[in-house]
Amino acid sequence: MNEGFHYSKMPNARGGFTTRPVLGKQLTTRELDAAVSTATGLPAAQCAQVFTTYLQQILTAAGDSRWSSSVHELVRFSPVSGGSKPQADDFHSADDLAADVALVFTAPVIRQWRQRLQLVGHGIQGFAAPVVASILSASTNQIDVYVPGDMITVRGQHLKVERDDPTQGIFLIKPDGTETRCMSYGAITRLRVTALVPGTLSGPLRVRVASRVNGSVRSSVYTGVLQQVAAPVVG
Repeated sequence: MNEGFHYSKMPNARGGFTTRPVLGKQLTTRELDAAVSTATGLPAAQCAQVFTTYLQQILTAAGDSRWSSSVHELVRFSPVSGGSKPQADDFHSADDLAADVALVFTAPVIRQWRQRLQLVGHGIQGFAAPVVASILSASTNQIDVYVPGDMITVRGQHLKVERDDPTQGIFLIKPDGTETRCMSYGAITRLRVTALVPGTLSGPLRVRVASRVNGSVRSSVYTGVLQQVAAPVVG
């Protein structure tokens, strides 16, 4: 994995989107000791001893309800507790209290750290959107073709569009980028939707499908291109 702060985007249960870090290779204690030794010029064993002693002293201080808003302007710590019991008199041990120590970097340190970050995005994870697997002409029974003024059947996933919502549906895209929404629909399910191609359209068309998924309207563009064909001759 390249250097930098790796992250991915994903839908937020409360609406919109959020991010999560993408973890790289785990840092070993030996690697950390070696890095501190290189930075300070001190032996790795001595660096390890000082580091562990600082943490042990912080634990001891927190055990006496001591706290600090800034240790060397880098970190702050404080004793914390919680726990849950039916009665107020049910707290008898440190486990009952869920006693712990909060140790975090100070806000100024985090602000400076963020300014130095090189962000590496990994796209959207867990993002459900319409998926178009195939498009079939109803009159010719052929894939990736259409007859103006006739029906097409779109198959895939997350295709349950709301026919009366102008932001949802089957949108046909001309080569110049202009879109025309199909206004008439037949059967609509999660896996299939049938729509009437306007008779005014002609030439090659791209297809965009927009549907409401997990509370928001999402869309995707079909990878194929629909080619215009003539209606079959009956008789």
